[in-house]
Amino acid sequence: MKSWLFALLLFVAALLLFTRQQGFPWFYHPDEPGKVEQVITGQWNFHHPMLMLQTAKLAAGSKAVAGNEQAVVETGRTVSAVFAAMAVALLSVAAWRVAGSVAGVFTGLLLLTHHQLFELAHYFKEDTSLLVGVAAVLCALAGYRRKNGEERECSVLPALWIGAACGLAVSGKYLGAVLLIPAAVVVWGSRAGRWKRFGMLLASFVAVLLFVNAPMLLDGTTFRNSFEREVEFVVKGQKGMTQRVPHTEYLSAFRDNSTPMLWLGLAWAIVAFWKRRLPRSAVMWVLLLFPFVFTLALSFSPKTNDRYFLPATAGFTLLAGIGLAQIQNRTGRYTAISLAVAAQCVSLPDPLDWKNLLGYYAAFRHDDRADLRAWVGENIPPDGIIVQDSRAGLPVTGRERDAVRQKPLPQTVFGKKFAAEVGTLEELREKGVACIVVSESDYGRYFRSRLKPKQGYEDEFTRHRNFYERLFKEGEKVWSRPRGIVIYLHPGIEVYRLKKP
Repeated sequence: MKSWLFALLLFVAALLLFTRQQGFPWFYHPDEPGKVEQVITGQWNFHHPMLMLQTAKLAAGSKAVAGNEQAVVETGRTVSAVFAAMAVALLSVAAWRVAGSVAGVFTGLLLLTHHQLFELAHYFKEDTSLLVGVAAVLCALAGYRRKNGEERECSVLPALWIGAACGLAVSGKYLGAVLLIPAAVVVWGSRAGRWKRFGMLLASFVAVLLFVNAPMLLDGTTFRNSFEREVEFVVKGQKGMTQRVPHTEYLSAFRDNSTPMLWLGLAWAIVAFWKRRLPRSAVMWVLLLFPFVFTLALSFSPKTNDRYFLPATAGFTLLAGIGLAQIQNRTGRYTAISLAVAAQCVSLPDPLDWKNLLGYYAAFRHDDRADLRAWVGENIPPDGIIVQDSRAGLPVTGRERDAVRQKPLPQTVFGKKFAAEVGTLEELREKGVACIVVSESDYGRYFRSRLKPKQGYEDEFTRHRNFYERLFKEGEKVWSRPRGIVIYLHPGIEVYRLKKP
Protein backbone atom coordinates (compact mmCIF):
# COMPACT_ATOMS: atom_id res chain seq x y z
CA MET A 1 0.00 0.00 0.00
CA LYS A 2 2.86 2.38 0.77
CA SER A 3 4.22 1.95 -2.75
CA TRP A 4 0.88 2.95 -4.29
CA LEU A 5 0.52 5.94 -1.95
CA PHE A 6 3.94 7.18 -3.03
CA ALA A 7 3.01 6.45 -6.64
CA LEU A 8 -0.13 8.56 -6.30
CA LEU A 9 1.84 11.50 -4.92
CA LEU A 10 4.39 11.03 -7.70
CA PHE A 11 1.67 10.98 -10.34
CA VAL A 12 0.21 14.26 -9.08
CA ALA A 13 3.64 15.92 -8.99
CA ALA A 14 4.52 14.65 -12.48
CA LEU A 15 1.18 15.78 -13.91
CA LEU A 16 1.55 19.28 -12.46
CA LEU A 17 5.05 19.50 -13.95
CA PHE A 18 4.37 17.92 -17.34
CA THR A 19 1.36 20.11 -18.08
CA ARG A 20 3.32 23.36 -17.82
CA GLN A 21 3.98 25.43 -21.00
CA GLN A 22 1.68 23.49 -23.34
CA GLY A 23 0.16 26.46 -25.15
CA PHE A 24 2.47 26.83 -28.18
CA PRO A 25 0.61 26.87 -31.55
CA TRP A 26 -1.10 23.69 -32.66
CA PHE A 27 0.64 23.58 -36.04
CA TYR A 28 4.27 23.89 -34.87
CA HIS A 29 4.88 20.16 -34.54
CA PRO A 30 4.49 18.70 -38.06
CA ASP A 31 2.64 15.60 -36.79
CA GLU A 32 0.12 17.30 -34.51
CA PRO A 33 -2.19 18.90 -37.15
CA GLY A 34 -2.94 15.49 -38.64
CA LYS A 35 -3.89 14.12 -35.23
CA VAL A 36 -6.05 17.15 -34.50
CA GLU A 37 -7.86 16.62 -37.80
CA GLN A 38 -8.50 12.97 -36.98
CA VAL A 39 -9.94 13.84 -33.58
CA ILE A 40 -12.21 16.48 -35.12
CA THR A 41 -13.40 14.43 -38.10
CA GLY A 42 -13.24 10.93 -36.64
CA GLN A 43 -11.56 9.75 -39.84
CA TRP A 44 -8.58 7.69 -38.67
CA ASN A 45 -5.46 6.94 -40.74
CA PHE A 46 -4.18 4.13 -38.44
CA HIS A 47 -0.53 5.13 -38.77
CA HIS A 48 -0.46 4.22 -35.09
CA PRO A 49 -2.79 2.21 -32.84
CA MET A 50 -5.65 4.06 -31.24
CA LEU A 51 -4.85 4.53 -27.54
CA MET A 52 -3.70 8.14 -27.85
CA LEU A 53 -6.33 9.27 -30.36
CA GLN A 54 -9.28 7.48 -28.76
CA THR A 55 -8.40 8.92 -25.35
CA ALA A 56 -7.94 12.42 -26.79
CA LYS A 57 -11.25 12.16 -28.65
CA LEU A 58 -13.00 11.23 -25.42
CA ALA A 59 -11.25 13.96 -23.44
CA ALA A 60 -11.85 16.67 -26.04
CA GLY A 61 -15.60 16.06 -26.08
CA SER A 62 -17.43 19.14 -27.34
CA LYS A 63 -14.11 20.87 -28.07
CA ALA A 64 -13.52 18.56 -31.04
CA VAL A 65 -14.97 20.86 -33.69
CA ALA A 66 -13.42 22.62 -36.68
CA GLY A 67 -12.00 26.01 -35.78
CA ASN A 68 -11.04 24.88 -32.28
CA GLU A 69 -7.78 23.18 -33.24
CA GLN A 70 -5.74 24.83 -30.49
CA ALA A 71 -8.07 23.54 -27.78
CA VAL A 72 -7.97 20.05 -29.27
CA VAL A 73 -4.19 19.93 -29.47
CA GLU A 74 -3.82 21.16 -25.89
CA THR A 75 -6.23 18.44 -24.79
CA GLY A 76 -4.12 15.90 -26.66
CA ARG A 77 -0.97 17.24 -25.03
CA THR A 78 -2.63 16.91 -21.63
CA VAL A 79 -3.48 13.29 -22.41
CA SER A 80 0.16 12.74 -23.32
CA ALA A 81 1.20 14.30 -20.00
CA VAL A 82 -1.23 12.04 -18.11
CA PHE A 83 0.28 8.96 -19.77
CA ALA A 84 3.80 10.15 -18.92
CA ALA A 85 2.84 10.79 -15.29
CA MET A 86 1.21 7.35 -15.07
CA ALA A 87 4.38 5.77 -16.46
CA VAL A 88 6.51 7.51 -13.81
CA ALA A 89 4.24 6.18 -11.06
CA LEU A 90 4.08 2.62 -12.44
CA LEU A 91 7.84 2.34 -12.92
CA SER A 92 8.38 3.58 -9.37
CA VAL A 93 6.07 0.83 -8.10
CA ALA A 94 7.94 -1.74 -10.21
CA ALA A 95 11.27 -0.74 -8.64
CA TRP A 96 9.68 -0.71 -5.17
CA ARG A 97 8.35 -4.26 -5.65
CA VAL A 98 11.61 -5.82 -6.82
CA ALA A 99 14.16 -3.88 -4.74
CA GLY A 100 12.41 -2.10 -1.89
CA SER A 101 11.13 1.34 -0.98
CA VAL A 102 14.43 3.18 -1.47
CA ALA A 103 14.65 1.88 -5.04
CA GLY A 104 11.09 3.01 -5.68
CA VAL A 105 11.75 6.50 -4.36
CA PHE A 106 14.99 6.91 -6.32
CA THR A 107 13.40 5.62 -9.53
CA GLY A 108 10.43 7.96 -9.12
CA LEU A 109 12.60 11.03 -8.51
CA LEU A 110 14.93 10.23 -11.41
CA LEU A 111 11.99 9.86 -13.79
CA LEU A 112 10.11 12.87 -12.42
CA THR A 113 13.05 15.16 -13.15
CA HIS A 114 14.04 13.60 -16.48
CA HIS A 115 14.08 16.12 -19.31
CA GLN A 116 13.12 13.64 -22.05
CA LEU A 117 9.90 12.68 -20.30
CA PHE A 118 9.16 16.36 -19.69
CA GLU A 119 9.65 17.22 -23.37
CA LEU A 120 7.73 14.33 -24.90
CA ALA A 121 4.84 14.88 -22.49
CA HIS A 122 4.33 18.21 -24.29
CA TYR A 123 3.45 16.76 -27.71
CA PHE A 124 0.26 15.20 -28.97
CA LYS A 125 2.20 12.10 -30.00
CA GLU A 126 2.14 8.38 -29.25
CA ASP A 127 5.51 8.18 -27.49
CA THR A 128 4.07 8.47 -23.98
CA SER A 129 1.19 6.12 -24.80
CA LEU A 130 3.78 3.46 -25.64
CA LEU A 131 5.70 4.33 -22.48
CA VAL A 132 2.69 3.88 -20.21
CA GLY A 133 2.10 0.47 -21.80
CA VAL A 134 5.73 -0.52 -21.24
CA ALA A 135 5.52 0.72 -17.63
CA ALA A 136 2.29 -1.22 -17.06
CA VAL A 137 3.89 -4.45 -18.31
CA LEU A 138 7.04 -4.03 -16.19
CA CYS A 139 4.97 -3.13 -13.12
CA ALA A 140 2.68 -6.13 -13.60
CA LEU A 141 5.67 -8.44 -14.06
CA ALA A 142 7.25 -7.03 -10.91
CA GLY A 143 4.06 -8.01 -9.07
CA TYR A 144 5.06 -11.66 -9.49
CA ARG A 145 7.60 -11.25 -6.72
CA ARG A 146 6.97 -11.91 -3.06
CA LYS A 147 8.07 -9.44 -0.42
CA ASN A 148 10.93 -11.75 0.59
CA GLY A 149 12.33 -11.45 -2.94
CA GLU A 150 11.58 -15.02 -4.01
CA GLU A 151 9.78 -15.73 -7.24
CA ARG A 152 6.21 -16.94 -6.94
CA GLU A 153 4.09 -18.87 -9.34
CA CYS A 154 1.98 -16.88 -11.76
CA SER A 155 -1.70 -17.41 -10.99
CA VAL A 156 -4.60 -16.63 -13.32
CA LEU A 157 -5.29 -13.13 -12.05
CA PRO A 158 -1.70 -11.83 -12.48
CA ALA A 159 -1.68 -13.39 -15.96
CA LEU A 160 -4.79 -11.38 -16.80
CA TRP A 161 -3.10 -8.18 -15.66
CA ILE A 162 0.00 -8.97 -17.71
CA GLY A 163 -2.06 -9.62 -20.82
CA ALA A 164 -4.06 -6.42 -20.37
CA ALA A 165 -0.83 -4.45 -19.92
CA CYS A 166 0.57 -5.95 -23.13
CA GLY A 167 -2.63 -4.95 -24.92
CA LEU A 168 -2.15 -1.43 -23.62
CA ALA A 169 1.46 -1.37 -24.88
CA VAL A 170 0.50 -2.50 -28.38
CA SER A 171 -2.37 -0.01 -28.40
CA GLY A 172 0.15 2.74 -27.72
CA LYS A 173 2.40 1.87 -30.68
CA TYR A 174 2.84 -1.19 -32.86
CA LEU A 175 6.34 -1.52 -31.42
CA GLY A 176 4.75 -2.38 -28.08
CA ALA A 177 4.26 -5.91 -29.41
CA VAL A 178 7.85 -6.69 -28.35
CA LEU A 179 6.63 -6.76 -24.72
CA LEU A 180 4.69 -9.94 -25.47
CA ILE A 181 7.94 -11.91 -25.57
CA PRO A 182 9.18 -11.29 -22.00
CA ALA A 183 5.61 -11.40 -20.71
CA ALA A 184 5.04 -14.82 -22.27
CA VAL A 185 8.35 -16.13 -20.91
CA VAL A 186 7.48 -15.15 -17.34
CA VAL A 187 3.85 -16.27 -17.50
CA TRP A 188 4.79 -19.60 -19.09
CA GLY A 189 6.64 -20.39 -15.86
CA SER A 190 6.50 -23.89 -14.49
CA ARG A 191 4.46 -26.73 -15.98
CA ALA A 192 1.58 -26.62 -13.49
CA GLY A 193 -1.29 -24.58 -14.95
CA ARG A 194 0.90 -23.31 -17.79
CA TRP A 195 -1.69 -23.41 -20.55
CA LYS A 196 -4.39 -21.91 -18.36
CA ARG A 197 -2.18 -18.96 -17.42
CA PHE A 198 -1.07 -18.46 -21.00
CA GLY A 199 -4.68 -18.60 -22.20
CA MET A 200 -5.68 -15.93 -19.69
CA LEU A 201 -2.83 -13.72 -20.87
CA LEU A 202 -3.91 -14.04 -24.50
CA ALA A 203 -7.58 -13.49 -23.66
CA SER A 204 -7.00 -10.25 -21.76
CA PHE A 205 -4.46 -9.09 -24.35
CA VAL A 206 -6.93 -9.56 -27.20
CA ALA A 207 -9.79 -8.02 -25.22
CA VAL A 208 -7.87 -4.79 -24.52
CA LEU A 209 -6.50 -4.67 -28.05
CA LEU A 210 -9.94 -4.97 -29.61
CA PHE A 211 -11.59 -2.59 -27.16
CA VAL A 212 -9.11 0.23 -27.81
CA ASN A 213 -8.63 -0.42 -31.52
CA ALA A 214 -12.16 -1.33 -32.62
CA PRO A 215 -12.16 1.22 -35.51
CA MET A 216 -9.40 -0.81 -37.19
CA LEU A 217 -11.75 -3.78 -37.51
CA LEU A 218 -14.25 -1.61 -39.36
CA ASP A 219 -11.72 -0.29 -41.88
CA GLY A 220 -9.32 -3.12 -42.55
CA THR A 221 -8.06 -1.74 -45.87
CA THR A 222 -6.89 1.58 -44.43
CA PHE A 223 -5.33 -0.19 -41.46
CA ARG A 224 -3.44 -2.62 -43.67
CA ASN A 225 -2.13 0.12 -45.95
CA SER A 226 -1.05 2.28 -43.02
CA PHE A 227 0.61 -0.61 -41.23
CA GLU A 228 2.56 -1.53 -44.37
CA ARG A 229 3.59 2.12 -44.69
CA GLU A 230 4.94 2.19 -41.14
CA VAL A 231 6.81 -1.09 -41.64
CA GLU A 232 8.41 0.27 -44.81
CA PHE A 233 9.60 3.38 -42.93
CA VAL A 234 11.13 1.22 -40.20
CA VAL A 235 12.87 -1.07 -42.68
CA LYS A 236 13.90 1.39 -45.41
CA GLY A 237 13.88 4.86 -43.84
CA GLN A 238 11.72 7.80 -44.91
CA LYS A 239 11.70 11.13 -46.76
CA GLY A 240 14.29 9.95 -49.25
CA MET A 241 16.96 9.27 -46.60
CA THR A 242 18.40 6.12 -45.13
CA GLN A 243 21.56 4.91 -43.37
CA ARG A 244 23.52 1.76 -42.72
CA VAL A 245 22.33 -0.65 -40.06
CA PRO A 246 23.17 -1.47 -37.39
CA HIS A 247 24.22 2.03 -36.37
CA THR A 248 25.39 3.68 -33.15
CA GLU A 249 23.08 6.71 -33.06
CA TYR A 250 21.28 5.51 -29.95
CA LEU A 251 24.54 5.43 -28.00
CA SER A 252 24.43 9.20 -28.40
CA ALA A 253 20.79 9.13 -27.32
CA PHE A 254 21.82 7.26 -24.17
CA ARG A 255 24.54 9.80 -23.45
CA ASP A 256 22.19 12.74 -24.00
CA ASN A 257 19.45 11.27 -21.82
CA SER A 258 21.54 10.18 -18.84
CA THR A 259 23.79 11.64 -16.15
CA PRO A 260 26.88 10.35 -14.28
CA MET A 261 24.65 9.53 -11.30
CA LEU A 262 22.49 7.38 -13.57
CA TRP A 263 25.60 5.66 -14.95
CA LEU A 264 26.77 4.89 -11.41
CA GLY A 265 23.42 3.44 -10.39
CA LEU A 266 23.11 1.44 -13.62
CA ALA A 267 26.61 -0.02 -13.28
CA TRP A 268 26.01 -0.91 -9.63
CA ALA A 269 22.72 -2.65 -10.47
CA ILE A 270 24.41 -4.77 -13.13
CA VAL A 271 27.24 -5.75 -10.77
CA ALA A 272 24.80 -6.46 -7.92
CA PHE A 273 22.75 -8.67 -10.22
CA TRP A 274 25.84 -10.51 -11.41
CA LYS A 275 27.04 -11.09 -7.84
CA ARG A 276 23.53 -12.16 -6.79
CA ARG A 277 22.94 -9.25 -4.44
CA LEU A 278 19.88 -8.90 -6.66
CA PRO A 279 18.16 -12.26 -7.29
CA ARG A 280 18.48 -13.68 -10.79
CA SER A 281 14.78 -14.26 -11.25
CA ALA A 282 12.93 -14.22 -14.58
CA VAL A 283 11.47 -10.83 -13.70
CA MET A 284 14.89 -9.35 -12.87
CA TRP A 285 16.26 -10.73 -16.13
CA VAL A 286 13.47 -8.91 -17.98
CA LEU A 287 14.10 -5.62 -16.14
CA LEU A 288 17.83 -5.89 -16.75
CA LEU A 289 17.76 -6.89 -20.41
CA PHE A 290 14.80 -4.85 -21.66
CA PRO A 291 16.52 -1.45 -22.21
CA PHE A 292 19.60 -3.07 -23.76
CA VAL A 293 17.63 -5.29 -26.13
CA PHE A 294 15.29 -2.43 -27.02
CA THR A 295 18.28 -0.20 -27.87
CA LEU A 296 19.82 -2.96 -29.98
CA ALA A 297 16.55 -3.43 -31.88
CA LEU A 298 16.34 0.30 -32.62
CA SER A 299 19.85 0.24 -34.07
CA PHE A 300 18.66 -2.04 -36.88
CA SER A 301 16.20 0.50 -38.27
CA PRO A 302 17.37 3.31 -40.59
CA LYS A 303 14.46 5.41 -39.32
CA THR A 304 15.83 7.17 -36.26
CA ASN A 305 14.71 9.75 -33.74
CA ASP A 306 15.71 10.52 -30.18
CA ARG A 307 12.10 10.09 -29.05
CA TYR A 308 12.07 6.43 -30.08
CA PHE A 309 14.59 5.88 -27.28
CA LEU A 310 12.09 6.87 -24.54
CA PRO A 311 11.23 3.30 -23.38
CA ALA A 312 14.94 2.51 -23.12
CA THR A 313 15.50 5.75 -21.19
CA ALA A 314 12.83 4.68 -18.72
CA GLY A 315 14.28 1.17 -18.44
CA PHE A 316 17.81 2.40 -17.80
CA THR A 317 16.51 4.90 -15.25
CA LEU A 318 14.61 2.17 -13.40
CA LEU A 319 17.79 0.10 -13.18
CA ALA A 320 19.71 3.15 -11.98
CA GLY A 321 17.17 3.67 -9.19
CA ILE A 322 17.62 0.05 -8.12
CA GLY A 323 21.40 0.45 -8.25
CA LEU A 324 21.37 3.59 -6.10
CA ALA A 325 19.25 1.74 -3.55
CA GLN A 326 21.83 -1.04 -3.54
CA ILE A 327 24.59 1.52 -2.89
CA GLN A 328 22.75 2.78 0.16
CA ASN A 329 22.03 -0.73 1.39
CA ARG A 330 25.68 -1.72 1.10
CA THR A 331 27.51 1.43 2.20
CA GLY A 332 25.27 3.47 4.45
CA ARG A 333 21.87 4.93 4.89
CA TYR A 334 22.47 8.27 3.17
CA THR A 335 25.38 7.44 0.86
CA ALA A 336 23.56 7.86 -2.45
CA ILE A 337 21.97 11.11 -1.30
CA SER A 338 25.39 12.36 -0.15
CA LEU A 339 26.88 11.51 -3.55
CA ALA A 340 24.12 13.47 -5.30
CA VAL A 341 24.63 16.51 -3.06
CA ALA A 342 28.41 16.34 -3.49
CA ALA A 343 28.08 16.19 -7.27
CA GLN A 344 25.83 19.23 -7.17
CA CYS A 345 28.24 21.17 -4.96
CA VAL A 346 31.24 20.65 -7.23
CA SER A 347 29.20 21.57 -10.34
CA LEU A 348 29.28 18.15 -11.93
CA PRO A 349 26.39 17.27 -14.28
CA ASP A 350 23.18 17.48 -12.32
CA PRO A 351 22.38 14.01 -10.86
CA LEU A 352 18.64 14.61 -10.90
CA ASP A 353 18.70 16.33 -14.31
CA TRP A 354 17.34 19.61 -12.90
CA LYS A 355 19.53 21.78 -15.14
CA ASN A 356 18.40 20.02 -18.30
CA LEU A 357 14.83 20.03 -17.07
CA LEU A 358 14.91 23.79 -16.43
CA GLY A 359 16.48 24.27 -19.86
CA TYR A 360 13.56 22.53 -21.52
CA TYR A 361 11.09 24.43 -19.36
CA ALA A 362 12.64 27.71 -20.53
CA ALA A 363 12.73 26.52 -24.16
CA PHE A 364 8.98 25.99 -24.20
CA ARG A 365 8.48 29.57 -23.00
CA HIS A 366 10.22 31.22 -25.97
CA ASP A 367 9.27 31.11 -29.66
CA ASP A 368 11.92 31.76 -32.33
CA ARG A 369 9.36 31.45 -35.13
CA ALA A 370 7.36 34.31 -33.63
CA ASP A 371 10.60 36.34 -33.44
CA LEU A 372 11.22 35.66 -37.14
CA ARG A 373 7.77 36.87 -38.05
CA ALA A 374 8.33 40.08 -36.07
CA TRP A 375 11.73 40.61 -37.75
CA VAL A 376 10.22 40.16 -41.22
CA GLY A 377 7.54 42.73 -40.42
CA GLU A 378 10.18 45.28 -39.40
CA ASN A 379 12.86 44.63 -42.04
CA ILE A 380 11.24 43.34 -45.25
CA PRO A 381 9.06 45.77 -47.25
CA PRO A 382 5.44 44.74 -47.83
CA ASP A 383 6.13 44.05 -51.52
CA GLY A 384 9.17 41.90 -50.73
CA ILE A 385 9.48 38.25 -51.78
CA ILE A 386 10.62 35.57 -49.34
CA VAL A 387 11.59 31.94 -49.97
CA GLN A 388 11.74 29.55 -47.01
CA ASP A 389 12.30 26.04 -45.70
CA SER A 390 9.14 24.58 -44.19
CA ARG A 391 10.39 24.63 -40.58
CA ALA A 392 10.88 28.40 -40.76
CA GLY A 393 7.13 28.53 -40.34
CA LEU A 394 6.09 31.69 -42.18
CA PRO A 395 2.63 31.41 -43.82
CA VAL A 396 3.04 30.63 -47.52
CA THR A 397 1.13 33.08 -49.70
CA GLY A 398 -2.00 31.58 -51.22
CA ARG A 399 -1.77 28.33 -49.30
CA GLU A 400 -5.18 27.75 -47.72
CA ARG A 401 -3.80 25.56 -44.97
CA ASP A 402 -1.42 28.29 -43.78
CA ALA A 403 -4.11 30.97 -43.95
CA VAL A 404 -6.21 28.95 -41.51
CA ARG A 405 -3.31 28.50 -39.11
CA GLN A 406 -2.00 32.08 -38.87
CA LYS A 407 -2.54 35.55 -40.25
CA PRO A 408 -0.97 35.95 -43.74
CA LEU A 409 1.96 38.34 -44.18
CA PRO A 410 1.83 41.30 -46.58
CA GLN A 411 5.05 40.00 -48.14
CA THR A 412 4.94 37.24 -50.74
CA VAL A 413 6.22 33.98 -49.26
CA PHE A 414 7.16 30.96 -51.38
CA GLY A 415 7.94 27.70 -49.69
CA LYS A 416 8.02 23.95 -50.06
CA LYS A 417 9.65 21.35 -47.84
CA PHE A 418 13.03 22.83 -48.80
CA ALA A 419 13.88 26.27 -50.17
CA ALA A 420 16.06 24.41 -52.67
CA GLU A 421 12.89 23.10 -54.33
CA VAL A 422 11.63 26.58 -55.23
CA GLY A 423 14.45 27.32 -57.69
CA THR A 424 18.18 27.85 -58.16
CA LEU A 425 19.89 30.91 -56.71
CA GLU A 426 19.99 32.45 -60.19
CA GLU A 427 16.26 31.90 -60.67
CA LEU A 428 15.49 33.37 -57.25
CA ARG A 429 17.57 36.48 -58.02
CA GLU A 430 15.65 36.95 -61.26
CA LYS A 431 12.38 36.79 -59.32
CA GLY A 432 13.60 39.58 -57.07
CA VAL A 433 13.64 37.48 -53.89
CA ALA A 434 14.43 39.70 -50.90
CA CYS A 435 15.69 36.93 -48.63
CA ILE A 436 15.87 33.18 -48.18
CA VAL A 437 14.93 31.74 -44.78
CA VAL A 438 16.40 28.32 -44.02
CA SER A 439 16.15 26.00 -41.05
CA GLU A 440 18.82 23.65 -39.79
CA SER A 441 16.06 21.20 -38.91
CA ASP A 442 15.40 20.94 -42.68
CA TYR A 443 18.73 21.44 -44.46
CA GLY A 444 20.78 19.68 -41.77
CA ARG A 445 20.11 16.26 -43.27
CA TYR A 446 22.29 17.13 -46.25
CA PHE A 447 25.34 17.68 -44.06
CA ARG A 448 25.21 14.64 -41.75
CA SER A 449 27.80 12.08 -42.71
CA ARG A 450 25.79 9.13 -41.38
CA LEU A 451 22.85 9.81 -43.73
CA LYS A 452 22.70 8.95 -47.40
CA PRO A 453 19.98 9.23 -50.05
CA LYS A 454 17.76 6.29 -50.90
CA GLN A 455 18.16 4.74 -54.31
CA GLY A 456 16.58 7.07 -56.87
CA TYR A 457 17.04 10.19 -54.71
CA GLU A 458 20.76 10.71 -55.40
CA ASP A 459 20.34 13.56 -57.91
CA GLU A 460 17.85 15.41 -55.72
CA PHE A 461 20.15 15.02 -52.71
CA THR A 462 23.14 16.45 -54.57
CA ARG A 463 21.11 19.30 -56.05
CA HIS A 464 19.71 20.35 -52.67
CA ARG A 465 23.06 20.13 -50.89
CA ASN A 466 24.73 22.24 -53.58
CA PHE A 467 21.96 24.85 -53.20
CA TYR A 468 22.59 25.26 -49.48
CA GLU A 469 26.37 25.19 -49.84
CA ARG A 470 26.19 28.03 -52.37
CA LEU A 471 23.70 29.98 -50.27
CA PHE A 472 25.92 29.84 -47.19
CA LYS A 473 28.92 30.90 -49.24
CA GLU A 474 27.36 33.56 -51.48
CA GLY A 475 24.52 34.90 -49.33
CA GLU A 476 24.69 37.50 -46.56
CA LYS A 477 23.38 36.24 -43.23
CA VAL A 478 21.29 39.04 -41.71
CA TRP A 479 19.41 37.29 -38.88
CA SER A 480 19.62 33.95 -37.09
CA ARG A 481 18.56 31.92 -34.09
CA PRO A 482 20.47 28.73 -33.17
CA ARG A 483 18.82 25.33 -33.23
CA GLY A 484 17.57 24.63 -29.73
CA ILE A 485 16.66 21.62 -27.65
CA VAL A 486 12.95 22.02 -28.49
CA ILE A 487 13.30 22.12 -32.24
CA TYR A 488 9.64 22.91 -32.96
CA LEU A 489 10.00 26.30 -31.31
CA HIS A 490 13.72 26.65 -32.02
CA PRO A 491 14.35 24.92 -35.37
CA GLY A 492 17.58 26.80 -36.11
CA ILE A 493 16.59 29.71 -38.36
CA GLU A 494 18.90 31.71 -40.63
CA VAL A 495 17.94 34.54 -42.98
CA TYR A 496 20.15 35.27 -46.00
CA ARG A 497 20.03 38.13 -48.47
CA LEU A 498 21.15 37.27 -51.98
CA LYS A 499 24.14 39.31 -53.06
CA LYS A 500 24.18 40.61 -56.59
CA PRO A 501 26.42 38.52 -58.86
